[in-house]
Amino acid sequence: MNVERASTKAILENDKFKAIVRAVGAWSGEAFDLDSVKYDSVFILTDGDPDGIHASALLLLAFDWLMPELIASGRLHRIRAPLFAIRSAQVDEVVYAYSAPHRDRVTAAMQARAMTGIDIDYLKSIAGLNADELWRVCLDPETRVGSSLSRSDARVARETLASFGRNPS
Repeated sequence: MNVERASTKAILENDKFKAIVRAVGAWSGEAFDLDSVKYDSVFILTDGDPDGIHASALLLLAFDWLMPELIASGRLHRIRAPLFAIRSAQVDEVVYAYSAPHRDRVTAAMQARAMTGIDIDYLKSIAGLNADELWRVCLDPETRVGSSLSRSDARVARETLASFGRNPS
């Protein structure tokens, strides 16, 4: 659902958003109640590719319209999923990169250390990660890459998404 153009009523009638609202547990009747939120933190985790980034922006907008208090309280966060898994024959550990420039910096650093057998996997989907990788890269608070989201982030997302529909003239 394109929440950038949808009404609050339409969002609340969408089965996927109904499930999110129920999971967060802070909706009673027509009003959001921050004191009823089941969790100290709520995380948005989508694929690291452009489609996943777009989905993340749409989810942020939905939270901004349905639960702005959750964002204002600092309890909504986004986790960045990696886009590339980089391996070398000399190192057992996988290095994850979150963008093409990051991938290029990592591989250049490996090559500068004379590493060979560099293998780069494009991670189209977090579904391609096994359970241990998913935990280590996306869920473990010690190693995940993420940030708190603000109402300002939602405003930027809204402006960015709205600009896609404009005729550039």
